[in-house]
Amino acid sequence: RNLLFGILPLLQVSNGHAFFIQQLQLQSGVWPMAVQATYQFGDEADCAFGKRERLREWGLWREPPETPSSNDQFGRSQPGQADMLGYFLVLHDTKPLPPSAPWVGEVDWHARGRQHVDHVNAFLKRLSAGIALARVLNRTVVLPAMWCYCVKHWARLSQCTVGEQARPTQPLPFKCPMDHLLNIANWHGGWGQRKARNRKCALP
Repeated sequence: RNLLFGILPLLQVSNGHAFFIQQLQLQSGVWPMAVQATYQFGDEADCAFGKRERLREWGLWREPPETPSSNDQFGRSQPGQADMLGYFLVLHDTKPLPPSAPWVGEVDWHARGRQHVDHVNAFLKRLSAGIALARVLNRTVVLPAMWCYCVKHWARLSQCTVGEQARPTQPLPFKCPMDHLLNIANWHGGWGQRKARNRKCALP
């Protein structure tokens, strides 16, 4: 018997890194017919939080239908999702994003890494202040776009990318997935809390 196999073209059947990190579809203008939610972070035993969030960020996750306005037991109108625009606190980007630090090799191996860490620390401080303000005002935070100067990976990086092969097509900085900067599962409560509420994979 003969076994035939082939390699599917990356631009048409994209893996998670090529689509969510390198974002080859934006560079090539070719939108893939299938996307794999691979090479990601944030999944837990009770829910694939990381996979779901990445798909949601790119409009590839089917959301539940919008809740219409309704009346309570006393006949008073209750706002639905479409009526609640005033209940949000939007964290806008206020400054242009600085370009990536130039690669200078052995002169300073960690220049890009420091830039990424400084950027992430500033983002987390801003996010923390925004959440605190939203809690005081009883509003829901709308997260800003998240940017990274280095790829998050479980192996050694090369100039803040996953390797020499990916480096030419890896934009830096790039709009990165939520799981690059935050622990997504923690936004749904700890494991014990999710189990007690029987939330599992329920949307926040």
